[in-house]
Amino acid sequence: MTLPTTSNRVSYACDGVTTVFAFTFKAYNKADLQVILGGPAGSETILTLDVDYSVSVSAPGPGGTVTLIGSYAATPPASGYTLTIYRGLAMTQLIDLVHGDAMPPDTLEEGYDRAVMLIQQLSERIGRSILLPVSSSVTGLTLPVPDPGKILKWNDGGDGFDNVNLADLSMQAVNDYWAGVLAASGTTVADALAAMGLDPDLATLSLPPGVTISSFIKTLLDDTDAATARTTLGASAEIPDATETVKGIAELATQAEADAGAFDDKIITPKKLISARYVYRKNAIINGAMEIVQRGTSFTGMSSGQFVVDRFGYVKSGTISAVHSGGQEYDAPSGLGLNYCLRVTCTTADTSIGADEYAGIFYNVEGFDFARFAGRQAVLSFWVKATKTGTYSIGLRNYNNDRVYIMEYSVTQANTWEFISKPINFDYSGGTWNYTNGRGICIQWNLACGSTYKTSTLGSWLSTFYLAGSNQVNACDSTSNVFKLTGVQLELGLTKTPFDFRPYPEELALCQRYFWRLGYESAAGEIPKTMEYGLAGNGACINVFNPVPMRAAPTLTKNGTWATINCAQPTPTVPTRNGYLIYSTITATGYSEFYSNSSDDYVDADAEI
Repeated sequence: MTLPTTSNRVSYACDGVTTVFAFTFKAYNKADLQVILGGPAGSETILTLDVDYSVSVSAPGPGGTVTLIGSYAATPPASGYTLTIYRGLAMTQLIDLVHGDAMPPDTLEEGYDRAVMLIQQLSERIGRSILLPVSSSVTGLTLPVPDPGKILKWNDGGDGFDNVNLADLSMQAVNDYWAGVLAASGTTVADALAAMGLDPDLATLSLPPGVTISSFIKTLLDDTDAATARTTLGASAEIPDATETVKGIAELATQAEADAGAFDDKIITPKKLISARYVYRKNAIINGAMEIVQRGTSFTGMSSGQFVVDRFGYVKSGTISAVHSGGQEYDAPSGLGLNYCLRVTCTTADTSIGADEYAGIFYNVEGFDFARFAGRQAVLSFWVKATKTGTYSIGLRNYNNDRVYIMEYSVTQANTWEFISKPINFDYSGGTWNYTNGRGICIQWNLACGSTYKTSTLGSWLSTFYLAGSNQVNACDSTSNVFKLTGVQLELGLTKTPFDFRPYPEELALCQRYFWRLGYESAAGEIPKTMEYGLAGNGACINVFNPVPMRAAPTLTKNGTWATINCAQPTPTVPTRNGYLIYSTITATGYSEFYSNSSDDYVDADAEI
């Protein structure tokens, strides 16, 4: 048969589904074909006949099909891979014509066809080679032995290649320039300047032909010192005297702009930034990295209102049957500087949430910290890792629960850290708000919520008490459900910024405004032993000073049975924002003392909102 086409290859873009591929060129048998799988990074894999693919050659032809088999049929090559069917004949001659024998036309035709196919095969390969122009007289090109780390460059004769360092090429133009300068210059700097087209004594600047310079710059270059140059700049129309507004170069932020955070397109000095209120310490959330755990690291059967890590608490309705354990865990998204998270684990499931039932995690922003957000745009961002995928909700509510703001977000991958960023418009009206030491705003991450507290209205302030969006999942429906939270940040602005890390001692002190524990070998220090001499019926006491002034006079709770001598069990009393007393009645005349002697002996001072 004739060979009306020069094609001997066809390529297909894979799609992860197709396993049968057609070819239209002539092939005598399946061994004439090669199948090559090209990868997305330029790699190639030559597939094996009857292991990776089979061939069906059409009779009498031309054409046929290639069908993937084995592992490639089970998992067809995905998008990004290319499958090429290539006719690659062995360069042999298999027809033996004997003198006196018949000369069958089919035999001769096959021989001629194979010869033409080999010519096409060679032509196709040469066509994918790098060729010199037909008019070039260069012949006999050879490549040098590869030298690691070097690149190929035409040699100086233009008839071959050399291995050279990249640095040598990048400096070639510079070297050629200086070679020309040195060749044209004499022995002095003045000679070299003249060779470069510059005035040897530098009294004036002589520019090469075609290069111009403005009269203003010429005037500036004539100035002999910085003071003269400053006078020139101050006298010019382009650049006035330097003040906080420097027109033509940049604009410096004033202190008021720094305080307001309105300096995105301006220059701000370090001194102004460090003194700007709420700019240097931008995050209104305390312990957003979940590092401070004064109460402990693990809790079971948590009750509503219990704090899991400092400043972050657990909340649930009284009728919900779900039970959770919680605490701090060493787990966080990598590469961000975060190490810990808050963890809540469902230990008793509730598969049917009642209309008025809910469970979640809450954080109360104090009014002093919240006041700067009133009437402004803000961003709440955090990292979440949950077993249960789906739509979750965040509810914000004010001091009197008469203004709420509901947002939804999605957990798309189970047990995988995902970053969430939600804009909030605090331009509300009405409602009862606290801008002092009460609750400015409560943020609640919901685990489950009943229909009574759900709404489909998102992203606006409502006067009805809601907690969640209408799509909130039930993350309390299985004892395998775990919810983790870290990297929580609430900041002013339209977009989130990197997490605001504070030094650990500073973060601890911020937490101790709301809670601190004084006890045996506690983080805050051991309760000192008291020893007093007195008469029976009198009292012995210790003056305790809070590490920082607390938000309000705290509630005091004593735990444990303390060691006592000649006195009763002590009682913490007379709390103020600055400290309190630990008092005991003397039971026998003489020396008396009391002190904590185990980790179960402590006093909690609680001023949480």
